Order: sequence, then C-alpha cells, then structure tokens
Amino acid sequence: MNVVFCSSDLYAKCTGVAIYSLLENNKSLEELNIFVLTTDMTKEHQQMLVDMCGKYGRKITVIEAMETLELAQRDLNLLDFKGGLNTYARAMANRFMPVEVKKALFVDSDLMITGSLADLETLDMGDNIVAGVYEISVMIADLCYEDLSLLNQCPHYINYGVAYINLENWRRFDCDRMIRKCVAEANEPFRIAEQSILNLVFKNNTMILPVKYNFSTALHGISYETICKWYQRKRVFEKSEYEEAVAHPIIVHFIGDYFNRPWYEDNICRYKDGYMKYYKASPWGNEPLDKKPDNISTFFKGYYRVLIWLRKNGYDTAYFKLRYRWIQWFREHIPDMDRKIKRKK
Repeated sequence: MNVVFCSSDLYAKCTGVAIYSLLENNKSLEELNIFVLTTDMTKEHQQMLVDMCGKYGRKITVIEAMETLELAQRDLNLLDFKGGLNTYARAMANRFMPVEVKKALFVDSDLMITGSLADLETLDMGDNIVAGVYEISVMIADLCYEDLSLLNQCPHYINYGVAYINLENWRRFDCDRMIRKCVAEANEPFRIAEQSILNLVFKNNTMILPVKYNFSTALHGISYETICKWYQRKRVFEKSEYEEAVAHPIIVHFIGDYFNRPWYEDNICRYKDGYMKYYKASPWGNEPLDKKPDNISTFFKGYYRVLIWLRKNGYDTAYFKLRYRWIQWFREHIPDMDRKIKRKK
C-alpha cells in the first residue's frame, strides 16, 4: 500500500499525527510505503517523521516538491491557491511518483485514519484513474463554490482531499497531456484548484468510494434525514452506507472552520477525543494546540460564537442551516461586507 501526504511545514504537526494514526491502524498491512510531498518542511520535522515510521518498520520518503510545482505552474499557467502551490501536487502525481508505484492513496494532512486500508489494495478500478468520495459541500442546496458549468459536466464530483489514484492508468492514458490540454482550453481560473481540474479531466474515469473513506466535517453529527432534505442530490449514498461511516469511519476528514478542527484550542470537533489520542501519543504530543486565527472580522467572530453555541448544545439541524445554507446567501447577496468590516477594524 502506498500513501502520499501533501503537506508543508505549517502542517508538519498535523501530518505527523495523521501518519501516526495510519501506522497505528494498519499494522496488519504486509507493505506500507509512505511519501510526503512538501515545499518547505524543515529537516527537523522530516527527521521526526522518519524516526516515527522507523519504529513501526515502515519506509517513508520525503519528496521536495517546490521545483516541480513551480515548473508546472509556469507550464500550465496556474494561480497560487491559498498562498501556495501544495494543493497542485495531486495534479502532478505522475511527476512525483516512482514508475514502480502503480497505485497510491493521496491524502491531505487535516485528517485521521481510524481503520484499515487493506480493502483499497484489492480494489478493481478497471479503466478508472481515480476513486474518491463525493464532495459533499457542493451537494448542499444553495451552497456551491464550484462553477456550475463545470459541475454539470461531471457525472461524479469528488473531494480530492482523499483520492486513490491508479498511476498505471494515468500513464497509459497520458493524463499529463490531458491535464495540460484542459488548463490551456479553460476560459477562466479554476475555482477549487486541482480538484476542479482533475474532476473535469477524469470525469469519465472516476470511481466512487463509500463515504467512510472520507467522512468529512459537513456530515459530522448530521442526521441522514437532514442530508436527504437539504442536499441537491438526494441519494449521494444510501442510509446503510452513511450509518456504517458514522459507526466505523476509515478516514475522518476535518474540513472547514478552525473550531471544527481538533488541533485548535477550544474546538467543538465531534471526533476530538479520538484525534487527541493519536495527537498525545505522537512525537508532537507535548506541543500545545494551535490558537484560533486572529484575523477574523468582528462580524464573523459573532457568527462563529453562535455556531459554537448551537453545536455545543446539540442543535445540529440549526447549526447545519446556519453554517452551510445561510452563509451562502450572505456571500451571494452581500459579497463585500466581510471585506468592508475588516477594513474598518
């Protein structure tokens, strides 16, 4: 099994905890090769990862990705995304991975792996290039950051924070050329970076995984009935599949606001107890939790306080509506308000 983390020095601690959870829950795998694609991780943090994996008898390879990403940026005319290029690593998967690697699970660092990945090893992908879980946030009615013209072209639109990629098929179909052609023909920048690009390029070669392989924040604590009511595609997954993910998730993905991420102080994450077990046992266990961001506007500080209160007191449906539906209305109808508030501070 090959698992590839896309990280930076800023996320070194999260990467370490995620890798620790992988090691702990996949001891039965005969082979487990770990790769870390990074642009700026310090040698000290790299050595901490190497030492940790060594205790489990596992191999880890840290790949310096900046030069390749910068070349790709010029080649494909890509814009920086959230201040960097790390997110494009998946779109360059073939350029980083050794030719002997035929399949690999590419994951973000903002997650924990709570179960075995053994079933992915035997997954028959046929001619598919990627397998992943639906991007839930674009399925919520009135909440879609993606360009609808792009979304409507994709029979399946997945979240690339967890993507099982068949590199053998990637090379067979010359996907590097397909990606270059897609970006060259685009009329405007892609909204969600490599996720937009790869969903469009692989629209006919995408396989859907059970939601337990990417059980993300938008689903935590939300009832199946609420999902069916408010999601645009009513049957993204069956109730039995959702219940299995709730009971036994394989990968828990912490997407979104700081208070839903368990490495922040005073978080309200539903899976923080499980995460803290790995956090404290990892080489980063003695480091303090991150402080909440200090660049939040006055308006959003109040908005977040309401969300946190609703979540703490069990009003999950009200939280869901306020977090995932009302905020989109706000952004559509008053797009400049948050920026104006920040400027007045």
